[in-house]
Amino acid sequence: MRYLFLFLATILVINGFGQVKKHVNWTYESKKITETEFQIIFKAKPEKDWHFYTINDKLNPLLFSFKRTNNYSLKGKIKEVTNPKTEYDELMEAERSFHEKEATFIQNIEIKNNSSFNVEVTIEYQACLLDGMCVMEEQEFSIPIKVESTNKIIDTNKLELNNGDTTIAVINSDSIHSKNEIITDSNNSSNETNQDSNNSLWLFFFFSFLAGLAAILTPCVFPMIPMTV
Repeated sequence: MRYLFLFLATILVINGFGQVKKHVNWTYESKKITETEFQIIFKAKPEKDWHFYTINDKLNPLLFSFKRTNNYSLKGKIKEVTNPKTEYDELMEAERSFHEKEATFIQNIEIKNNSSFNVEVTIEYQACLLDGMCVMEEQEFSIPIKVESTNKIIDTNKLELNNGDTTIAVINSDSIHSKNEIITDSNNSSNETNQDSNNSLWLFFFFSFLAGLAAILTPCVFPMIPMTV
């Protein structure tokens, strides 16, 4: 009977340690910014009379650890949107930055493919009571990122738009400018050719007229002019 009591007491102690209460309540949400960029928003709210230290705390900073995969990459560092409270800790002889109320943190990510996935993140921080008692806490999240199948990595030089059996190719602006320049040059060359042809025709008529006048003054034709008149 005594051994049974010790066994049950051990089980209760293990369960008590396994269900350690968290003194900061964390929530998250994901938000689509562009076709290839998402924003993960974390919100942390400590319990009454509790606070937790921030990212820039000098002794026990808040730490976000993202599991790296081929599905996404971090875009910049995580941003602390809510301004923390800063006080000098005489016991630790250092300035401490912490949040007593709800705080918001934002991390942008860039997706690498067209399939949905989860972002695995671990948050480690120190939470303290006003009387100075502190505990280290850890939270783990698996954040779903829903990527629509229509999202595609776009080539800036060429974009194909499929509409049934018709494919429209759209090239970049530099190529359009270069083609416009080629067309303009060809039009200018054509205009110059037409102008040269017109000038040559007028010269032909002018020399033909002069040749006719010269033929009238020849000995064979000039004496016949009075008879014809």
